[in-house]
Amino acid sequence: MEQGLLKKINPGSAAQALLGMTNALIYKWLMSNEDYSLQKEADVIMEIFFKGILIES
Repeated sequence: MEQGLLKKINPGSAAQALLGMTNALIYKWLMSNEDYSLQKEADVIMEIFFKGILIES
């Protein structure tokens, strides 16, 4: 945050958000009866966490 690369948000809250998304991914993976790409879903989580879901205009 000091280098200006990250938004000024509570780091604890950011960590909890990432942990929540990760826990949901693992739960979905464990409960799935289908062949499931854990890597693809992890990539989506990282994209959402670091870039958000809004398209920049």
